[in-house]
Amino acid sequence: MNVTIGRTHSIVLLAVCDAYYTFTTIDIGIYRPQSDGDIMCLSKIGKCLVQNELDVPDTNVITCINIELPRYLVSDGAFRLRDNIIRAYPGILLAQEEKTFNKKLPHVKRTIENAFSSLESIRRMPYSHAFRKCCSSGKG
Repeated sequence: MNVTIGRTHSIVLLAVCDAYYTFTTIDIGIYRPQSDGDIMCLSKIGKCLVQNELDVPDTNVITCINIELPRYLVSDGAFRLRDNIIRAYPGILLAQEEKTFNKKLPHVKRTIENAFSSLESIRRMPYSHAFRKCCSSGKG
């Protein structure tokens, strides 16, 4: 549970989405006040990630050049690095490849931010309209 300065509580939403803005894994929880990294470790997503039980495909094979590309979760500095989590290289004195990686990473991170924005826009709709749009069989 996160407690803000005004002593109100907030609910933590952790999610994984693919390149098509589709949420593949969601964890909604209330955790005691602590850092983002600690919340990740306590969450179901974090526990599954550590035990390699999160439903993330292992590799993607590019057949024309026969190269396997591993799949990663993109994070920011709040979460600990793992074998399957990547984030920007820290520091100023970086090699050119690291600088290029850091320049391209925000485009990837924007995918999850846009997915959350879409979710937020649905939440702001009147409940009945949002329910019909997201959850009905197309009759609404």
